Amino acid sequence: MALLTSTNFRQFNEDAFHQDLLTVDFKSLISDDVNGSISAIVDNLRAITDRHAPLRKASKRQRKRLERPWISKAIMHSIKQKHKLAKSHLHNTDPSKVKEYI
Repeated sequence: MALLTSTNFRQFNEDAFHQDLLTVDFKSLISDDVNGSISAIVDNLRAITDRHAPLRKASKRQRKRLERPWISKAIMHSIKQKHKLAKSHLHNTDPSKVKEYI
């Protein structure tokens, strides 16, 4: 299973991000080697992006949910409601509660 990550924009400050972009001298990163130039530019942009919006590892619950994209939030809500009703009604000896569940 691949490591799932997402960008964390919770504390992202757009002004500080733009200020950091302005401090990069892109002309000094350009050379005759196109691949090297692109790598240097991408590395600089990635470092700035990681500083302001770092990647975070998906939690176990998020990974499980992402592995099953057909299960929506509405379906998960219904499943939780079903389990809650089953727990409170089926394990109860009161016949009216059991009849209410069925």
